[in-house]
Amino acid sequence: MKKMNAMIQLLLTTGSQQLLKLFFNDFRHPMKFGEHVTIAYKPFLNDPIINRYREGDILSITVTGYASDDSGEAVEVEGVDSKNKHTHVTLSCADGISPVYSNDLLETEYIVENPNIDGEPLELTGIVKIHKF
Repeated sequence: MKKMNAMIQLLLTTGSQQLLKLFFNDFRHPMKFGEHVTIAYKPFLNDPIINRYREGDILSITVTGYASDDSGEAVEVEGVDSKNKHTHVTLSCADGISPVYSNDLLETEYIVENPNIDGEPLELTGIVKIHKF
C-alpha cells in the first residue's frame, strides 16, 4: 500500500504557542518546540485520517496532561485525532534527543494531570496544515 509523502499537523496559533511558553516557564530543555500536534506522518493513502481534516481547518484543543524528564517535555492534548498513541505537543528536548521521544515520555506517569489556569482548562487553537515532501 502506498503512503502519502506528507505530514498533516495542527499548527498552533502564535497566541497558543506563547500561552504554552508562559504556562510552562519557557520550557525546560534547550531544544524548544511547542508549535504543533502531528496528526499523521506519511499516512497510508487509504487511511481515513487523510479525509478527516482539511488544510486551513481551525481546531480548539485542550491540554490534558504534562510530562517531563531529563530528556524531554510534552503535553498531551484532546480535541484532534492523531496517529500517535498519545496526541501531544512536544515542548522541548535535551540536546541530541529527537522530538519523537515525546511518544515514549507520555507512556510514563504525568507530573501534572489536567493543567489549568485558575481552574479553567488550558485551551489552545491551531490551523491544520499539510506539508508535502
